[in-house]
Amino acid sequence: MQFIQVDTRNDNESTPPGTFRKERLYDNNISHYAIEYLLDGDATRDKLSHALKERPNWMLTCCSHGEYDEILGYNNNELLQVPEKFYNGELERVIHLKCCYAAEQLGPYLVAQGCWAFFGYNIQFGFPSSSENSHLQGYFFEPDLKLVEVLAEGATAKSAHAALMDCYVQMEDELLKLGNPGNYIGVLNYNKKHFCSPSTDKSFGEESATIDNPGYPA
Repeated sequence: MQFIQVDTRNDNESTPPGTFRKERLYDNNISHYAIEYLLDGDATRDKLSHALKERPNWMLTCCSHGEYDEILGYNNNELLQVPEKFYNGELERVIHLKCCYAAEQLGPYLVAQGCWAFFGYNIQFGFPSSSENSHLQGYFFEPDLKLVEVLAEGATAKSAHAALMDCYVQMEDELLKLGNPGNYIGVLNYNKKHFCSPSTDKSFGEESATIDNPGYPA
């Protein structure tokens, strides 16, 4: 498996998920997968553009701040946006953006520009940000990690979506066992309902796509 991982840790909202992904996705898998990692100061438009050109078909997974039509990199500089010109083949890959609102405009735009399958949220992603509830954050970050791991194993976009949904249910059950502290199950369920993929709408690509195959009908 080969993928481009982008994590920006700009503030109290982006640092927790970025650190979680660094420890669980990059540190745990670097010996198993070929990963080009753009962390913090390396998460710039120039370096991402270079990675997209030099790593054709590698899956892109990114965690950062998002707006309806753009993703922000380090120091909140523009990383991806609508409209933007891409080189031939630059977006021919699976793309996962764990960024607020990324599925609203950017997701369908990337698919129209060649992305095989897009995964992301069309809302402001919610999780416990206060220090007293920081121990609960992993329950909110785990489903997207599961998605990337399943895709890395060769699953189709449809199967990966199902795995993420199953993980959300598991996380809800775990929070319920803890007594639903802070009533956070509602927030977790809200995130789940607003996750977008080829399984929720055709504008997000092909359900049969994998990291190695666009899944287009013959």
